Amino acid sequence: MRPHDLLRLRPGAKLSGVETPAWVAETISSAPFVVVRRGEQCLGQIPVGVRGRTRAHRHAATVHASDVAEIIAPEALARSAAWRKCLRRSLPAFAALDPVAAAAMELDVVWGPGGSVGFELASGMPVVHEDSDLDVIMRPTSRHSREDLARLAQTIGGLSVRVDIVLESAHGAVALREWLLSPQRVLIKTRDGPRLGAFHW
Repeated sequence: MRPHDLLRLRPGAKLSGVETPAWVAETISSAPFVVVRRGEQCLGQIPVGVRGRTRAHRHAATVHASDVAEIIAPEALARSAAWRKCLRRSLPAFAALDPVAAAAMELDVVWGPGGSVGFELASGMPVVHEDSDLDVIMRPTSRHSREDLARLAQTIGGLSVRVDIVLESAHGAVALREWLLSPQRVLIKTRDGPRLGAFHW
């Protein structure tokens, strides 16, 4: 399971970790979904994040793989164009998905919505609001150059909503905006924690 994957939990799934806030049980009861966090997956334990209805409601925990009923990757949401069937698709963050999809298709890069948009599309919980940013996960390959990604960033940068693109590879993840400014010394999020260096895929 990879960072940003959304997990639908089985009934009765147990979350482990530090003291659990009261809102977590209510959230999991109404929408049994968590998102995979970056970190070591050991002995079947998966680091996950629980998302509530507000920005203040975020909780880190772990869940055992046996408690996972379904894995929904961001790229699966993109392939299904799930936002076109969403009742709240007129919100700016959802409306931006069609032009993002067109830009990604032109570049032939694997992508998918993450953050609040991906979570709402998978879970049905209304967490996106009028001012929400759009988080996008992209997985470039060796055929994608820095110039390709710079053109894509320029195209998407013209949208009316802020789009934050994360480039994911086997070596970790970087923010596209930061990597374009400093490709040889950029903050890379890895399984073992953040580090500064050159990012490759």
